[in-house]
Amino acid sequence: MRDVSPSPDEALDSPSSTPVPGQRRRKIYRILGVFFLTLAFLLAFYGTIAGVAWRDGEAQRSDALQTELADQL
Repeated sequence: MRDVSPSPDEALDSPSSTPVPGQRRRKIYRILGVFFLTLAFLLAFYGTIAGVAWRDGEAQRSDALQTELADQL
């Protein structure tokens, strides 16, 4: 049977060699960063929509109240 283990030079070049220290941590931080950045954008987007809808609702209630008061006079 033939020995198929890589030579020491090939072992250093192969991607299955030991990972660079901190590489896993950087990958986790990148994933978390993308997640929280996406979450922040979504919250800002939906918050803006909710704020506009709330403001429009307040304006409609104010108009209805003014109309009701005008009808009573």
